[in-house]
This record gives sequence, structure tokens and C-alpha cells, in this order.
Amino acid sequence: MRPLIADLKSNWRVDGTTADTAVSVGVAERSGAAEALTAQTRKALAESVERRTKSAEEKIARAEAQALAEVRSSAVDSAIAAAEKILKSKAAEASTAAGLVEQGIRDLGGKLN
Repeated sequence: MRPLIADLKSNWRVDGTTADTAVSVGVAERSGAAEALTAQTRKALAESVERRTKSAEEKIARAEAQALAEVRSSAVDSAIAAAEKILKSKAAEASTAAGLVEQGIRDLGGKLN
């Protein structure tokens, strides 16, 4: 048993150096993999932020267009209401004027006779 243990110890010492090298290589590989994963994650995050920014900008543009359409519609409604009020006022004046003209003609006819 002792020769086996001595053999294992000597192999371990030789393998220890190999093991250290293997560990160093493993750490380097893991570090490289971690850096690659970090780069990939950063790229995915940047793309996600870009998509969300574009989506937000599109929503803002739609909201601005809708608000502009509502303002235009309100302006048109106000203009129509103002025109209606003016036309009614003019129509009332015209009927009053027509009535005054007719009254004047009747009065003139009475004065001429």
C-alpha cells in the first residue's frame, strides 16, 4: 500500500504542475467565456434599449398627430359656429332691412297719394 501511496504522491506532484496549468487554462477559458457573455449581453441590452426608444418615439409621434388633429377639428368646429352666428346675424339684419324697405315704400306710397 505504501508503494502505491508513494507512487500517487509522486504522480500528484507531477500532475499538480499539470493541474495548475489546467486550472490556469480553465480559468482563462472561463474568463474569456464570461467576457464574451458580457459583450453579448451588452449588445442585446443596447438593441433592446434602441427598440424601446424607437417604440416610444413612434408613440409620441402618434400622440402628437392625434392632438394636432383634435386641435384642427376644434378649430373647424369653432369657425363653423362663428360663421353660423354671423350668418344668422346678417340674415336677421337683412330681414329687418327688408322690412324697413317695405315699410318705407308703404309710407312713401301714402305720402304720394
